[in-house]
Amino acid sequence: MLFENYFSRRDFLAQTVLASGGLLFCGCGSQGSAREGANSVPTVPVTETPAAVPPKSETATEVASSDTAPEAKPLIVYFSHSGNTRVIAEYIQKFTEAELWEVKSVKPYPEDYNTVVEQAKKEIDAGFQPEIQPLPENLSAYSTIFVGSPCWWGTVAPPIATFLTGRNLSGKTIAPFMTHEGSFMGRTIADIRKYCPQANVLSGLPIRGGSVRSASSDVEKWLASLK
Repeated sequence: MLFENYFSRRDFLAQTVLASGGLLFCGCGSQGSAREGANSVPTVPVTETPAAVPPKSETATEVASSDTAPEAKPLIVYFSHSGNTRVIAEYIQKFTEAELWEVKSVKPYPEDYNTVVEQAKKEIDAGFQPEIQPLPENLSAYSTIFVGSPCWWGTVAPPIATFLTGRNLSGKTIAPFMTHEGSFMGRTIADIRKYCPQANVLSGLPIRGGSVRSASSDVEKWLASLK
């Protein structure tokens, strides 16, 4: 529009000057003089003014956009044995559009409930952290990490302890969520702070395992409280 308006004004002025010059020279009664007068009308250079208008705003916009760092996004990391914690993790993903990572131990836990409870107690009492299947190491793109686990003997499952202690989470915000059958968060917050002393650990969300299918609104409220 800037150049379009400029050329419109230029054409109008040129035509006005031409018309005025024609009238003046026609009054002298000489066709030759009229032609000379028309040729002597100064014209506005076409290239000077457009070339002199620097695209300052465009250049500034391009520089600003190239210097803008990508916005950090949230991440959900969870371990689920029965599937209950996975349900809550997927609710969080639905509301936040966060990336979803599932932690899996290299050696799967037994499916039988009593057997896995007994094994979990031995591992937690011994401070054992099992080997987990590979996950990306670089967490620089994530500012907030939702960490989910079943509450086993009052704390996170050992595979989650392996994940937390195996990465540098300094400066990250950690929002824990747990599924339980009566122990709520247990000592989870204190243990995560022990594993990640330089992280900002928020208050957690405990959901009873038998209520996960109807917990969508509870998850949404909790997420809203974190903002």
